[in-house]
Amino acid sequence: MFRGDSGDLYKSSKPSDLSYVGHLRGYGDISESTNLDLGFSYSQGHNDSTVNTTLDSLKTQLYGIDATLRWKPLQRSLYHSFVGRSEWIWSRRDQPSGLQSADGFYVSG
Repeated sequence: MFRGDSGDLYKSSKPSDLSYVGHLRGYGDISESTNLDLGFSYSQGHNDSTVNTTLDSLKTQLYGIDATLRWKPLQRSLYHSFVGRSEWIWSRRDQPSGLQSADGFYVSG
């Protein structure tokens, strides 16, 4: 939890406007050489549409799901390994004209 300003993402119009950020993470070994890391993120705060209007409840919410798979065999780990990552993010933004929604993802290996 922090005071509402955060660059271009969150703007606070009064000192009591707070923003929230959280991340939950789980880790597990699949085998001796492979493990999986899963996570969920959430963030909420007032957006810049609130500053220019008489409305004070316009907020932006971000949801994210991420996964990382690591493979590194014990005997040949010097030259043989793999790390795969992926994340999906969904945004919900209140606007005076209605709700805007957008999402995106990436995959790397």
